[in-house]
Amino acid sequence: MNQRDHRKLLIVDGKDAFLRQQRAMIGRVDSRGSLLLVQCPTLVLCGREDELTPVALHQELAAGIRGAKLVVVEACGHLSTLDQPREVTAALRQWVSALES
Repeated sequence: MNQRDHRKLLIVDGKDAFLRQQRAMIGRVDSRGSLLLVQCPTLVLCGREDELTPVALHQELAAGIRGAKLVVVEACGHLSTLDQPREVTAALRQWVSALES
């Protein structure tokens, strides 16, 4: 997460929410071993410039879920819906449309 992302979290959620989120992430259990259990359509979407969870980690997640689709949004950090809302919306719409066809 870069400095710009931190500022957005503070502005959107406030300091107390930001601190709660950081504490929750510190103690989170690694559940990547359970990815093979996912049996529903899955979109893994990330920002190319995400410093908190880099593209390589998203690639690992998508590879661990049968049939998952990976979308990497350019010029985008960790907060993809705030950084590139139009591109994220377009990717979601395209993914849902593909599911419906």
